[in-house]
Amino acid sequence: NEKDNPYFLYNYYLRKSELEDRNNFAQEAEKDLETAHQYSLQTTLYKDQIDLGEKIIAFQDQRGNQEKSNYFLRSLNTSNAKYIEMSNQSNLLASE
Repeated sequence: NEKDNPYFLYNYYLRKSELEDRNNFAQEAEKDLETAHQYSLQTTLYKDQIDLGEKIIAFQDQRGNQEKSNYFLRSLNTSNAKYIEMSNQSNLLASE
């Protein structure tokens, strides 16, 4: 069921926010980007979390919202650390 799949919901809200942003619905786009972020954190797709975090930070920087930008920067750092750890584990397994 799609409603129980965080990756599906992450992708849905991400695409919805992109459409809203293209049509100058900035508040709706911001809300849906943040919703997409919450769903992405329920997955182990760290690269997607990183890409989304960078997108949100750029979005917030454009709007001069440094506080939210910093919040998502901290989240991005966590996702980066998890991604590096996963990559190291994969490389270790591949070398065995």
